[in-house]
Amino acid sequence: MLAILSRGKGLRSGGTWGGSVALFLYAVCFALAYRTMTAATGALLLFATVQMGMMSFGLWRGERLSGRQKSGFSIAVMGLLILTLPGLEAPDPGAAMLMIVAGAAWAAYSLWGRGSQKPLIDTAANFFKASIMALGALGLGWLGGALHISPLALLWGMLSGAFASGLAYAIWYKVLPRLDAWQAGVLQLLTPVLAALGGLLILGENITARVYFAASFVLFGLYLSLKKISHLASLNIKKSG
Repeated sequence: MLAILSRGKGLRSGGTWGGSVALFLYAVCFALAYRTMTAATGALLLFATVQMGMMSFGLWRGERLSGRQKSGFSIAVMGLLILTLPGLEAPDPGAAMLMIVAGAAWAAYSLWGRGSQKPLIDTAANFFKASIMALGALGLGWLGGALHISPLALLWGMLSGAFASGLAYAIWYKVLPRLDAWQAGVLQLLTPVLAALGGLLILGENITARVYFAASFVLFGLYLSLKKISHLASLNIKKSG
């Protein structure tokens, strides 16, 4: 999908080896960690690591949060805790370490994307290089034993790779240069809320009062944290008009 949309340019140039390695580590460690831990435990470990990594980088680069932004971030994190705490279980230490590595790798991949000037080409190049690494790891048996995939599972996997991953990551690289590191980090707290919404709309899952409560905390926290962005965007629109 990315090769077609980038007209093959992503197979010849673009991207970075650092971003490609980070993408490979994220995908592999994420997949292996979830074999032995609950979804809630994995989500908490992953997002906590991503937040710490990206915000630490932002603070190191001189980014500073106002009191309102700190309050908003704290409220959003509280929402994540409300959402995940009931499903938490003590994880296997090895799986926990893999998920922490996955979170650190995703933070690194996102930070590399802040310098992208050609998001589609860079994403295609990163995926191409990471895919070669994944095939090598698969050939060496690092990703488990023999594969048993039904035709339907293969189809869903291909659609997930093309749209939910490939195109979505290209959009993420498009947005990242316009965000501070901490803003990019806090925005990712929306992921569990969107997952719950997807479960409602696509899978017909029941949304409990706890999920509504947690989602409200996350959304209100993001509103407080990112209110300045919305205000600046509206000013830019008025000026351009």
